[in-house]
Amino acid sequence: MKIKIGTGRIRAEEFAELCGGVLCANFDAEESFFSYICTDSREADEHSLFVAIKGERVDGHDYILSAAKSGCRHFLCQQIPQDLLESGLIFAVITCEEPIAALGCFARAYNEFRDNKMVAVTGSVGKTTTKEMIAAVLSKGFSVHKTVENHNSVLGMPMSLVAMEPSAEVMVAEMGTGAFGEISFMSKTAMPDVACITNIGSSHMESLGSREGICRAKLEIIDGMSSDGLLILNGDEPLLASVCQKNMRVCYV
Repeated sequence: MKIKIGTGRIRAEEFAELCGGVLCANFDAEESFFSYICTDSREADEHSLFVAIKGERVDGHDYILSAAKSGCRHFLCQQIPQDLLESGLIFAVITCEEPIAALGCFARAYNEFRDNKMVAVTGSVGKTTTKEMIAAVLSKGFSVHKTVENHNSVLGMPMSLVAMEPSAEVMVAEMGTGAFGEISFMSKTAMPDVACITNIGSSHMESLGSREGICRAKLEIIDGMSSDGLLILNGDEPLLASVCQKNMRVCYV
């Protein structure tokens, strides 16, 4: 996954400050910029920040040196690999406890002081279609940015947010989940003004336990909403029929 930063570029020092990381560089990085953020070392180049993600099967830290050899010199990771230290290559590494959480912090700060509105969409089925329909309707009167393709994960949604250009008046963000806490993280990153839950299905039952658990996970979308936000729910879904949130408008459709 690779996105272009909506504002064009950002200083490594500023990124480190906004994401809560520590910048370590072996060159004068005061005026060091990058314009792209990527999670695939094969796409990393001199204009990119490579985010090293540690997954179940693959650890992005193992590919930092390879990315550095391809010209990349900006990295977001948990620690500086020894082989990079010994390589003689120049680098500006932003270290943090968890790169995905740090990227979320940056995405929130990136958008926090902008005057655009945020619409968030989740649900077991129809998220992408609903996102596209909402974006199409809103684009008749506003400049709209939307989640890139179906990048609706704790990694993809924040990256889509960072890709938003300054001219955008509305962002339509899609949020998916396979575990408790993921939509909460995305909601607190995006801070939606309006949120929509399409339905409650049976996907991810193995990790969420039951349809009631799935409903609880989807309702995490309100965790980052503004106090006067609007929550739009599927009125035909019994699990959503009795939802009532204090200080929040609820609309059933």
